Amino acid sequence: MDDWSILYDNTEQTQTRYVGYLGNTTRFDVAITRTENFYGKSLVTIIQNGRTAIVGQDDAEDLEFIASAFSIAEEEEAAEFSDFLSHNL
Repeated sequence: MDDWSILYDNTEQTQTRYVGYLGNTTRFDVAITRTENFYGKSLVTIIQNGRTAIVGQDDAEDLEFIASAFSIAEEEEAAEFSDFLSHNL
């Protein structure tokens, strides 16, 4: 413990929603955690690949961000996931 410093240590009540849905190209199992810790943005996790990102409404509509943050290679999959997030954050 002598070699590192804690930058923050917060505890809060959060709300997590688990959603599984089948798009036109793939299935997504998602956990969306609402938190005030990141300026009201949500922590979004794709359970299949374990990728998690802090996502706000503006981020949800950014296809490049969605594809990169969640390692989605196919543009159509990224567009579907973006659309899902835009309606569910």
